[in-house]
Amino acid sequence: MAGSDPNPDQSRSLIKNFPMFEYPKGQTAPSAPHALQPEDAPSVTVDPAKVEAAKAARAKEEQADIKEERKA
Repeated sequence: MAGSDPNPDQSRSLIKNFPMFEYPKGQTAPSAPHALQPEDAPSVTVDPAKVEAAKAARAKEEQADIKEERKA
């Protein structure tokens, strides 16, 4: 290129290696003006006995499927 520096400086000494922006972190960071508000966690309670019963039923079904595959 005509008029350019024949030996350009490859270092970042002009900007002293500083990042371009300083983003806030943590709870003090402001939210965007049109950002969605965080939703509350769902308050669903499931009876542990029902969960265990469903797991047992599913395991029984899987065992039945395996037996049928072995017969075929």
